[in-house]
Amino acid sequence: MQDLTALLFAILAIAVTAIASRWWYRRERLRLESKLGRVNADRDVLHEQVKKAREQVAQLQKELSARRQAATALTKAAPTAAVHAPMPTGPAANALAGGLLFEAPQLAAHGFADTQPFSESTFPGLRPRP
Repeated sequence: MQDLTALLFAILAIAVTAIASRWWYRRERLRLESKLGRVNADRDVLHEQVKKAREQVAQLQKELSARRQAATALTKAAPTAAVHAPMPTGPAANALAGGLLFEAPQLAAHGFADTQPFSESTFPGLRPRP
């Protein structure tokens, strides 16, 4: 009788183990299949985005080449008129500058910019604070 109960217990243990393992592997397979489905969907979306980006880059390159051609055509069309035009002097130069007079910066005799503080002789109305 003990042999029979041990045999029944072994068969029951095998059946429970088989059912539990089948349940666990089925659950894992479904989890991996759903993860694979999400990865495939993400891959498809990524391929669409890459395709759109490549199309945009191609369009931008076409626009850039068209603008470069237009710019070179403009520079080839009238470079001599701007180069050989005389520079205006006197009142015409002031009118071009919008009424502002521009002077060349004055450098010291040694060639370096003056880094000393301003003196009263440079700006008569300037007084140091006490």
